[in-house]
Amino acid sequence: GMLFSGLSAKKVYFARGMYFHDAQQWLNYSLSLLAEYIFYFKTSGTISQSSEDVDRMCRLPFVSSNKFFVVHNGIDQKKFRFYERDFNFDPGIMLVSVGRLVPEKGFLDVVQALKFLEQRGINATYTVVGGYLKDVTSVDGDWFSHEVRRLGMSHRVKVTGFVDDVERFLLSAHVMIQSSHREGFPRAILEGMSSGLIVVATDIRGARELMGS
Repeated sequence: GMLFSGLSAKKVYFARGMYFHDAQQWLNYSLSLLAEYIFYFKTSGTISQSSEDVDRMCRLPFVSSNKFFVVHNGIDQKKFRFYERDFNFDPGIMLVSVGRLVPEKGFLDVVQALKFLEQRGINATYTVVGGYLKDVTSVDGDWFSHEVRRLGMSHRVKVTGFVDDVERFLLSAHVMIQSSHREGFPRAILEGMSSGLIVVATDIRGARELMGS
């Protein structure tokens, strides 16, 4: 009730993560920013997960901060058990990421880094907790596994598919990798921190808010 008290109409834009991001080329970035600009004028208000998204929008002409509300993501911390880990990495480093299998999550970047480590004699494995959402991906088929095989890293990479017990996989890992190119307010980072993991994240909006807090 209080959240919507300043809105005179019913069109509200829920922005889980605005579509412009730093990894885009100039034209794609400009078009994505233009789309968000249009959403701003076509709706009575925007509810965003990211303060940085709002700050960027408010630097545009004729954009008022009064039409934005920031509601950050949250998790049920009772599901996640924080404990101190033994970080001597013997018999190896166990890496984990959480999310749907789409290119913008950057999981292949991690696999390539894993190959770099292997070539230097560093033992590490990587678990991706997630799967495909067929109705939202623009890539056909099991593209991730295909690329993992092409890189010769199938022996070090595991994909769980969608699970209901993410916390189980976090508790068996050492390091969480948040490799996304774009996020709103990434819940996976909250889950990793709540499990006592070392968290390594890309320098993007949303992740910066969490990693700096």
